[in-house]
Amino acid sequence: MSKHIQGPVIPEETATNCIDIMDAQGMTFANVMAPDDGDFLSDEDRANAALIVEAFNVATETGMTPRQLADDRQTWIERHARESATLDAAEIQIEDLMKQRAELLAALKIADELLGCTVAEEEANKPEFKADRARIRVAIAKVEAGQ
Repeated sequence: MSKHIQGPVIPEETATNCIDIMDAQGMTFANVMAPDDGDFLSDEDRANAALIVEAFNVATETGMTPRQLADDRQTWIERHARESATLDAAEIQIEDLMKQRAELLAALKIADELLGCTVAEEEANKPEFKADRARIRVAIAKVEAGQ
């Protein structure tokens, strides 16, 4: 940003038809005047002067021009929109994963139940059967714990 008058700047009505914009030393560097010499200041004239003062003071405060602030704001709006879309997609994925988790847990419990019901006692005592059943129960515990 090029060098400009540093704020704070203040408006002062110096006549019925003029608002001077002054720097901190009281030096006028701009003014807003009624359209014709004999006219009085309107609300619009006062609003324009206030806008000029605010632009200078905000530029001093932030080190950015109004255009730079507007561009920065637009960048943040666009970033927020992208991140919101990403978050929405992640929430949908989480919902899908929670459904899959519930289905997996149900399937593991059915497998555990079936293994316990359909195997003869001599088969149930074999190490490979016990290992399979233990793996199923570990998987059930992990799913229930959310791992």
